[in-house]
Amino acid sequence: MTVRRKFLRNSILVGLGAPTLLRARPLFAQSDSIDLARTKEWPTMKYTTLGRTEFKASRLVYGCGAALSRSKNDSLLKVAFDAGINVYDVGTSRYYGNAESNMADFVKEHRDDIFLISKSYLNASENEEPSVKRAKELAQQWREDMEQSLSQLKQEHVDAYYTMDAKNPLIVKNEEIYREFERAKQDGKVSYFGLSTHNRAAEVLAAAAETDWYHLAMVAITPAGWYDWNRKAVLSDSPPMVDLKPAFEDAKKRVSPWWV
Repeated sequence: MTVRRKFLRNSILVGLGAPTLLRARPLFAQSDSIDLARTKEWPTMKYTTLGRTEFKASRLVYGCGAALSRSKNDSLLKVAFDAGINVYDVGTSRYYGNAESNMADFVKEHRDDIFLISKSYLNASENEEPSVKRAKELAQQWREDMEQSLSQLKQEHVDAYYTMDAKNPLIVKNEEIYREFERAKQDGKVSYFGLSTHNRAAEVLAAAAETDWYHLAMVAITPAGWYDWNRKAVLSDSPPMVDLKPAFEDAKKRVSPWWV
């Protein structure tokens, strides 16, 4: 059985009970034999440079947050790794429960071969205009959450740490948070700065492009246009993402798409 098929099959098995599995065995056996004949049809994993890093990343990224929030699943992580996936994204326990701690053993085993991303959100509204004092508080929160993530992951260093759910362009451009990232980088805690954006994504990316600070961005967008996370729908009169291309070319940025 190919590793890709194992990945899909194991994902399906998670939701099946024992009686269902017993009935399904002949079907799996028949399906496996068909798969053997089609093995050569599967494409190999493609790789590309990840954002403004020099890491050669798999075109598929494993989102570990929700998948591992309640329990470990090293077997599925291994299947993904064997299939060529080498970028793993997770997030703070404040949102994703035990996801970071549940992948700690897998990360320890494969640390030299993967790009590890975690993230946390700031306790700020999308319209807040932070004072210097407030910005320093948000920067300190970012650092504390990063340290907590490292503790949960049982690591001393994470490749990238994001501001999660970035939705305020003023905060995206705030120097206090970026300075805290630079201090964390100097301390050997993190290498790259990034953000994920689900709300006001076009405005957030435009703000990020102005700064030249961000190495990576995960974006809530669909083929139909920009995605409104609150309404769970595409924004009306959604402008094409290509409109931001000149700004990112000027800043020498690339954007990693986020799934919605």
